[in-house]
Amino acid sequence: MAKYADQRLEEAVFGGKADFLPSTRKRAISDTVSESEQPAWLDEDEGQISQFENISKPTWVKAKKIDDNEKIRSPSNEDELLATDTPDFITDGVLQTGKLPKSTLIVKACRDLNYQRRNELQVTALKFHPEKHLALVGGHDRRLNLFNVDGQTNSEAASVYFEDFPIEYAEFIRSRNLVMLTSFTKEFFMYNMETCQVIPFSELPGTNCREVRYFTVSTCGVYVAIQGASGVAYVMLSRNMQLISKLQLNDIVVAMHFSADSQFLNCIDVQGFVYVYEVRSMPRCLRRFRDVGSIHGSCISLSPDQSILAAASYNGILNFYDFQSIRNETCKEYKPIKVFKNLFTNINCVKFNHTNELCAYSSHSDQTSYKMIHLGTLSVFSNMPERNKDLGYVTKLDISPNSKYFAASTKAGRVYLYSLSHFSSY
Repeated sequence: MAKYADQRLEEAVFGGKADFLPSTRKRAISDTVSESEQPAWLDEDEGQISQFENISKPTWVKAKKIDDNEKIRSPSNEDELLATDTPDFITDGVLQTGKLPKSTLIVKACRDLNYQRRNELQVTALKFHPEKHLALVGGHDRRLNLFNVDGQTNSEAASVYFEDFPIEYAEFIRSRNLVMLTSFTKEFFMYNMETCQVIPFSELPGTNCREVRYFTVSTCGVYVAIQGASGVAYVMLSRNMQLISKLQLNDIVVAMHFSADSQFLNCIDVQGFVYVYEVRSMPRCLRRFRDVGSIHGSCISLSPDQSILAAASYNGILNFYDFQSIRNETCKEYKPIKVFKNLFTNINCVKFNHTNELCAYSSHSDQTSYKMIHLGTLSVFSNMPERNKDLGYVTKLDISPNSKYFAASTKAGRVYLYSLSHFSSY
């Protein structure tokens, strides 16, 4: 059973501090529980729940949210916002108000995202919260950390330790104040950020899944797609982890990604075959085709405007496809509109920004192995990564919801944070 310790919430994030009493006991459903202590989640198969007790309830709902109407700051205020002891990559750049320039990406180095609590082992989970100025960092040191994202202090908001549970993947579940965490076993956890409860699942309900490891959450937060064995992918409802569809691919599923409107689920298998599912018609597969030049599929992603489907492989090739053509045309083979051969090893992460102007992708098999693409011209920025800057082995990448920040984690436990000066808000 996991043990949870060292939890705390910073006053700057939550509007107040809370103290916690760790507890590893299991409480039967029939136990008498007050209304305020009712569990947020029930493992119906096991019939028990692990309760994390709080002395006072944190004011998580008061955490700062994204302001969609936030105006672009002047260059002077921008410099104040990013005041730090780290140097600028480019010192003569100014804040852009039009389209993203194609020649050089203006970037400033911020204080490390996990500066206040650096991971002891490699980072395997890195995500910006889709609504709050918050990011999660998890890794093989068995610790989930939450950080404020301001580019200056990046203060620690919470930290949870899971004994005998090296975190392999973690992701926010939008609008439910939950973080889902997986490892190398069929057991997985949900962490409720509002109540600070840690909810264990002994297995994936309604399935015979022997290992819950890789998953992806829909943008709306309603669906969770989970990698199974023998080419199976399970689609669950996030509110109760009820199985709603079982997808059967031809080979082992290596990556999945929901569209921004949560209407499509795209998958890629170990042989490099791409599968496109329409959520409302699952488990029927809408399209299936072979990723050109792929010897082993590794990653898949779709731009927010659904114009570009990105498929990556173990040989470092990243292909861009016209997704609208894939949706509307039945064809045995689709040709990529652009092929990127800038990396030479397994691509494990591809991320588009919210304006469909930027794409970042990386490989964890070579040092400082990541690139950033200008989507308007389908060209790679020459100044990212910074020359003569060794980041080590990059494990994960992410871009904040409104593209202000770009983060890259490493096998050494460090999470680099950069400010993209072209974008004004988190």
